[in-house]
Amino acid sequence: MAWRALLCCLLAEVATAETASCSPSEDEETAQRTSFVQMAKHLEKHLESREAALPGVCLRSLSWEIYRKPIQEVLKDHPNYDGWCIYGIMGELFSKCAVAREVRQLVPFTDVIQKKESPMHLGRTQRFVLEGSEVNVDRMHVLDDLYCHVNGWYELSSEAASNYSYVEEASKKYCQSLEEKVPGYRTMSLADVTKISGENEDWLASLRQDLVHLPQKVSNGLLALGAAKCLMSGTGSAAICDMAHCAKKKEEKLMLQQKKLG
Repeated sequence: MAWRALLCCLLAEVATAETASCSPSEDEETAQRTSFVQMAKHLEKHLESREAALPGVCLRSLSWEIYRKPIQEVLKDHPNYDGWCIYGIMGELFSKCAVAREVRQLVPFTDVIQKKESPMHLGRTQRFVLEGSEVNVDRMHVLDDLYCHVNGWYELSSEAASNYSYVEEASKKYCQSLEEKVPGYRTMSLADVTKISGENEDWLASLRQDLVHLPQKVSNGLLALGAAKCLMSGTGSAAICDMAHCAKKKEEKLMLQQKKLG
């Protein structure tokens, strides 16, 4: 299952492949818990090796209960912390967003994303049909591109890549629109996010044709992943990091297209 692979990817930041067991199990719940416990132990050991507290990491351990508990309830249990910081131990994609929100600057997050991602290649595209319209998606970042498309974040002004106040307001509007689009999203947990991501990865791995009509289940899953970001704060402004990332990707695509034409 892909969710297990995702846990191992997180674990790989602090441990070698030999220390992590990602073998399949007949009991999915037991396998998921085992993988999580392995990951949590290695992340805690990683933090113990640091004398100073890491920016954007509010909890030095992450329990199975927190992982499975609805994100909104976790925030209620830690009223003085930002959601991104509560889950900051999970890696830089969480902790850097927490830092960006604290200093009200988007660069700490968008920079780390750019370093982690492989370069875009406009010549290597996959065609998808979304809501009746055909779009070309970078084969190197298919789900990432689709995530930005489905949530409407490629339609944001270029300001979203650098203007914190602009993207903060855009996030609030987006989060307010979710009740009808993603019913029940307020009960989502980090475990739900991992599971949906895994299901999307499984679908992507099964693709064989060049032109693909995006299945409704995958579209709903991508919307749910966007909605989960809104849960990271009570103000509805917590989707800013992913929005800024999508705006940055849009800028890069336009630059690559201009170079290709030039």
